[in-house]
Amino acid sequence: MYVGLTNEGINIVMDPYLHTLIALGFIVGSFCLGKFLAVRESFTAAEIDDIVDALLSKLEADGYLYTTTDKDGDKELVPVSTVVAKALSDIR
Repeated sequence: MYVGLTNEGINIVMDPYLHTLIALGFIVGSFCLGKFLAVRESFTAAEIDDIVDALLSKLEADGYLYTTTDKDGDKELVPVSTVVAKALSDIR
């Protein structure tokens, strides 16, 4: 690795080994940060159900997917082929 002082500042030539060490450092750091945050902010099953329900409701309200509610009150996704077939039969 060449480190030289020029008028513009310090000039460091990036060789493959230095690049690999820097990238590996960021990868390990990101992994450790993710592990730390996952332990701190773990979700319960009820919270995950609320998040999924809110997401499905938002996507359905925006028209990105279609759902039906079964007898237990759970939402089920409707296949796109069913929606398209119903729309085509309504047009005819």
